[in-house]
Amino acid sequence: LSLIHRLGLPPLWTAAPVLVLCGLLYLAALALAWRLGRAVGLDPAECFLCLLLLAFNRWLVYWAVGGSEVSLLTVLILVVALAFLNARPDRPLGWRIGLILGLLGTVRADTPLVSGLFLLLWWRLIPLRRGRPWAWLPAVLMPLLVVLWRRDYFGDWFPNTYYLRMVGIPTRAVIGAYYLIY
Repeated sequence: LSLIHRLGLPPLWTAAPVLVLCGLLYLAALALAWRLGRAVGLDPAECFLCLLLLAFNRWLVYWAVGGSEVSLLTVLILVVALAFLNARPDRPLGWRIGLILGLLGTVRADTPLVSGLFLLLWWRLIPLRRGRPWAWLPAVLMPLLVVLWRRDYFGDWFPNTYYLRMVGIPTRAVIGAYYLIY
């Protein structure tokens, strides 16, 4: 929103385009989820049920209508998942998917973990000629550039949410371990 605010427009004019974009991304996520369901072999009734579960997921709806990046992340993850499912030797994963994975890794500080899982799979697909050998590079370089920029700009390696949620609160780790054990 900061770029829109610099134009000096009223607050309603700055928020409305972002909310509309998030709504459109939410609808795109639903369409992509349908395609993913069909790609993995679900019949239309099963796809419809999965679509209903996704469409009425309270957190996805809440964050989508609130202007969060969740709709964008959902679309990016679904696009990448579909690309991985459709990768073949005559249509291997290429630079476009590498760039989308790189973008995914820059949207939020925790999404490089998701990108990393896709990268592990990509490296397994290279010997099968279903992924181009160096096209995954943007998925590593783009998040790395964000981390280096964050270090230079803020003077720290981790985002402020890390410190807000983890530093000085040792009980969170204990509660997490308790949850895993029991």
